Amino acid sequence: MKERLHISMLMDYYSSFLTDKQREMMRLHYEEDYSLGEIAAIYHISRQGAYDSIKKGEAVLQKHEQYLGLVKKQQQLNCKIKEIQHQLTQLSIPAQQQTVMEAIEKLLCELGELS
Repeated sequence: MKERLHISMLMDYYSSFLTDKQREMMRLHYEEDYSLGEIAAIYHISRQGAYDSIKKGEAVLQKHEQYLGLVKKQQQLNCKIKEIQHQLTQLSIPAQQQTVMEAIEKLLCELGELS
């Protein structure tokens, strides 16, 4: 499950580096949960051909993540946002500063949604 999620995240960032066929095969496999046999039938290729195409696509995604690290940076940002939110809940804020705290929490939520 964790591997599927990781590949899906890589696809969000780097799918433009895949061929159209690889992108669609990987989408079917990872997002639509199609089996290799089902993908092979759609593309009129062998099951091994579908497997090879998906594995090559995975290698392309991993290579770009290795060089650019966008998924890793996003995960680090998400962790920092959560930590800031946690630390904010530990503060005792006077009533007159509560609106400032609410504004900060709103901005952190928006940052999390952008990621």
